[in-house]
Amino acid sequence: MSWTRSISLGLTLTAAGFAGLVGSPASADTAVLTPAADGTLFEPLPGNGLASSGSGQFLYSGKTNTLKLRRALVRFDFSSIPAGATITSVSLQVQLSRAVGGPRDMGLYLCAAPWGEGVSDGGDPGGRGASPETGDVTWDHSVFPTVLWAQPGGDYLPTARAVAVASSSSDPVVWESTPDLVADVQGWLDAPASNLGWLIRHVDEDASVTGKRFGSREHKDPAHRPQLTVEYTAGKTACIADFNGDDIVNSTDVSDFINQWFADQIEGTFLTDWDDNGVVNSTDVSNYINDWFASPPECTG
Repeated sequence: MSWTRSISLGLTLTAAGFAGLVGSPASADTAVLTPAADGTLFEPLPGNGLASSGSGQFLYSGKTNTLKLRRALVRFDFSSIPAGATITSVSLQVQLSRAVGGPRDMGLYLCAAPWGEGVSDGGDPGGRGASPETGDVTWDHSVFPTVLWAQPGGDYLPTARAVAVASSSSDPVVWESTPDLVADVQGWLDAPASNLGWLIRHVDEDASVTGKRFGSREHKDPAHRPQLTVEYTAGKTACIADFNGDDIVNSTDVSDFINQWFADQIEGTFLTDWDDNGVVNSTDVSNYINDWFASPPECTG
């Protein structure tokens, strides 16, 4: 038996033995994210100054016992999700710590303007906020003290992207995945500059005394911080071991490579010169097989 034939048989057996490993389909990945920024819009009482709580432990939504509104803002960073990924599911959970007024629907609304987060801290219980600091959001400002909202109370699109029920003070509020939430995150992943986040508010803001308090990204207990769960499928990467160009890496590529390698020996061609050194030899076979085994799951599904 010639040495070239021995290489051929050995590699064919290796490919057959591992076809099940590299031929398995890619599975969806999951990212669990906490906000990159958040804050509360405190509607001021007449004659009172503006308030904020950019670094406080809590966020608020609903109407207080002074009949003034609270709205929350959250924005997430999606840089940990691979570019080109396809978003398949998005859900958001916040943990209530105070609640009055019975169960209420809370909506997620797309923000329509950039906004900031400063270092003000309303403390605990925190429902009145604190004097705003530079960069904070307020009822009037998207970035205090220089940039105003187009409308006091925040700039956002009027239709909720998802709705969840907020009930007792010990329960989480969970916005389950909707096509709109998936579209929002997909858009932000594909165009990060468009990521302005969501505004959280009661769907019905006319009812009196409906306030809900929940943990912010600065909450001392990580379990009380907002959590966005994103499921996605990674996009195709450069599948360099796809020798036959059929968009999948499997044992057929090994067989095709070996057949072409022998043809290169006979015909003096260089299609299997894997290391581009101008010589077709056993090193090219070894390098190709290494790349084949190193193929990521998205190339083998």
